[in-house]
Formats: sequence, C-alpha cells, structure tokens
Amino acid sequence: KGFLRSITTGDPGVGDTLENALGISRNPSKLPDYKGIELKTTRLTRNGSIRSTTRSTLFTKVPDEGMSYRGIVENYGKFQIPRGQAVERLQLYETCRASRPNAYGLILNVDSNNDKLQLLYQEEQRRKYVSAWQLKMLREKLLVKHHETFWVKAVSETRDGVEYFRYDKILHTKNPNASLLGPLIETDKITVDLAAHFKENGDWRDHGILFKMNPQDLPLLLGEPIEYDLTK
Repeated sequence: KGFLRSITTGDPGVGDTLENALGISRNPSKLPDYKGIELKTTRLTRNGSIRSTTRSTLFTKVPDEGMSYRGIVENYGKFQIPRGQAVERLQLYETCRASRPNAYGLILNVDSNNDKLQLLYQEEQRRKYVSAWQLKMLREKLLVKHHETFWVKAVSETRDGVEYFRYDKILHTKNPNASLLGPLIETDKITVDLAAHFKENGDWRDHGILFKMNPQDLPLLLGEPIEYDLTK
C-alpha cells in the first residue's frame, strides 16, 4: 500500500498506524497483537535520515514484591524540570542495570539462589533492598509475549506537517530461550527502564517498567530472525 498516513502524532504513530491498517482495535490485552503474533514497530528513517538505534521493549512488568512502583518514585525519585517545560515535578526516568548504580542510586541484582531479580538502592558501599521480580514470572511473561514476534521496520517521511509510514522490513522470531533471561540481565544485555512521575496536581503517571534490549543483541535471546523484505 505504499506510504500510510499516521493516525496519531508522535512516537506511537508508527505502531498505531500499522495496527489500524491490519484492523486491530485498541484494547488492554497483554496477549500478542495479531493472530498470536506480537508486533513491535520502529522507524528505520525519518525524513530520509537514518534514525539512531533505540532499545526494543521486550515487555513491561511491575515488581512482584517489595516497594510498589509508586513507592519507588516517592522514595528515590527527584524533583526535576522536564525538557521543554517550566515546572518541576517528582519523577524517575532512568535505566537500571546490573553492572553499576544509576543516577538515582538504583541497581539490579540477579539472586540466582532464590530465582529473583532484585532492585537495590546503593549508598556508598551499602545496598538496600527495594523490590524484586520472580524470575519465573519474567520468563513466563517473555514466553507469552514473544512466542512469535514480527519486528517491523518502517520508513517515515513528513508531508505538509503530517507523518507517513511505509513498512519495508520484518524480522520474524520464535520461541525465545527464556533460560538466558537472568544471565543477559547480569551482563547488561537486558536493562530495566523506570518511567514515571507525579503531575503538578499530584496525579500519578507511569509508562510501565520496561525490560529492554538493543536490537543487535536480540538474537542472543530470540535466535537468528528470518528477514522479510516487503519492498521486493
């Protein structure tokens, strides 16, 4: 169909437009998007320029125990002024990894003995328990979400202030090796993003807790993909 006019503005447009073209309605289901296949859509280019590589979100999952997401932000967030705005807010937008604490003092730890992924707060040489995920639950989440996935790549261009997408390439993966989830977190191949804030009026807003991976590392977890070139 060539270039399709975006049905929404901003970053979500590339995924929303593809789902709309496939007749997928918006719903809160955590199951794969299309005929049992998860769709993950990103821009290859924007207005002719190669877009810098961004990490792919594998899934979202709040901790199974310990401090709640809201509690984490209340206790470890900072009052900051978001880019392009003038009023500060209590927020926590940061990547957590296993190799070192982030700017908020948060660090991941794989507790293999108890099959858990811990979120810890490090102050000087002391580490304090914050929250934890059961690795079994994370492995199950991965297997359900990415049993079969189309990683769709789109070319983007703007016409008269409106973005259009042409979906050029699909990377097709199946049956991830969930046993590698813990080791890949330990080696920073999988990281965890916290993305939440309190609005000026005190209302809570979060974008989920995002387990992410660089696209070039996906074969470590998902195997070598089959590539489909839709331009041919």
